[in-house]
Amino acid sequence: MNSSPALALLGSSLSIGPAPEGQTSLDMHVEAAVKALADAEVEPREVDGLVTFGSFTMPHSMHVMTVLDRLGLRGLRYAEVVQVGGASAVASLNRVARIAAADRLETILIVAADNQRTGIATSGALGAMFGNRHPLFEQPYGPTTASLYALKGTRYLHDFGLSPEMLSHAVVASREQAIANGYVDAGERASFEQVEASRMVTSPLRLLHCSRVTDGAAAVVASRPSRRPGEVSMLGAGEYQRSGYYVHGSGSGPVGAGAATSTTPSPARSAPPPRSSGWPSPARHTTTSATATSATAS
Repeated sequence: MNSSPALALLGSSLSIGPAPEGQTSLDMHVEAAVKALADAEVEPREVDGLVTFGSFTMPHSMHVMTVLDRLGLRGLRYAEVVQVGGASAVASLNRVARIAAADRLETILIVAADNQRTGIATSGALGAMFGNRHPLFEQPYGPTTASLYALKGTRYLHDFGLSPEMLSHAVVASREQAIANGYVDAGERASFEQVEASRMVTSPLRLLHCSRVTDGAAAVVASRPSRRPGEVSMLGAGEYQRSGYYVHGSGSGPVGAGAATSTTPSPARSAPPPRSSGWPSPARHTTTSATATSATAS
């Protein structure tokens, strides 16, 4: 992991689950941004940088500009769309930390949202993801996201001498962790037998091995560290890139990123509330955490 300049996270918002009827991806971006700014106690006029990740349901070549205009932000000195698959969220923190340190940016808003479940449904989401395949070397052969990850999964099992049943054990454990987290659209608990009994999608992946298509929105307000109470400091971050193709040996996807954080104690802040039905209220992180993501199949 390469070292990264320090970064402070001042506030955040998170919404998981089906979006309200009629709400677009752009609406979700705005709602997440407004909640995060309120959580950080930052005025929109104080924002001088904006990062988005694009949208499957409302694609735009200059996506960050559409969000910027909708939020009414003016006079920004930095705007970027980060698109490196499932690693985008953490990779953006790495980029923002470096840019904030170099250009002396004060406040950067990072926001992501999409309504693939209610906006284009599962079939539409899978079709949109197919567009991410290489137009010359992958698309002509008609691979799905699941089939590409099945190839990688097969290689992984072979390299480490594992059986396909190990994938089902991983699903059971992951769902239990997701349900305990409370801020994940994890679905229902599934036993090992239920996972193994689900229909085969593309060997060795069964239906319950595949991740769910859902709606969600999240935003973070970041700044250079000031050690104010409740501030979450990013201690370091890094990225890893390999081939741009999904079928490339074993291991992770094309891009991976990770970050580690710690929190400045704040007696005025309580722990995040338990998840309720619908879209949860914004909440600050209050414990030390480490996060790692990679490009994943849907």
